[in-house]
Amino acid sequence: MIDRRNTTLLAFALLLCIAPGIGHATVVRGVTLRGLAQTSPLIIDATVQRVNVYARQNAKDIYTDTTFRVQRVLKGVLSKPSFRLTQVGGTLGRYARRIAGNPSFRVGERVILFLWRNTKGGPFVVNALAFGRFDVTRSGANGALMVRQRVHGLSVVDPTHRIREPRPLLAQPTPYAQFVETVRRLALERQ
Repeated sequence: MIDRRNTTLLAFALLLCIAPGIGHATVVRGVTLRGLAQTSPLIIDATVQRVNVYARQNAKDIYTDTTFRVQRVLKGVLSKPSFRLTQVGGTLGRYARRIAGNPSFRVGERVILFLWRNTKGGPFVVNALAFGRFDVTRSGANGALMVRQRVHGLSVVDPTHRIREPRPLLAQPTPYAQFVETVRRLALERQ
């Protein structure tokens, strides 16, 4: 007969062995550019103007407000030329609060953000965490605008339910005009 106490202890020990690996990544289901474009009511091209990290109730309850100057609205309606994104996490003094997969921002960066609301009328959040952020940079001798993506702190569940490291939705840097045209076309397609 199997001793339940030993089985429970063994299961707990096994959980402790694998838990550290699970705790450092956020797992998401497969994300596509089409899916992002169709499920994001607001898509903007914006430049980071200000990053403000603060504590709400105690020193460890850390949030980050990032203010963006909007260059262009690719989908949706935005009535102001600036946009503020509030995210859980950040570094404040000797405390740091990290949400695996949450995109971070630096003043001066230009990004394309796919945004959605998780509650009706609630604040916008980045859709699919780091998958919903694309960098806009100048590249090459002619300084052409290019769009690229870095995805970190995430794991992806593939169709066979295996967890793997994510690949960016863009295999290589893409010309800005081509990316914008693709996103607008995908946003108009039926789901």
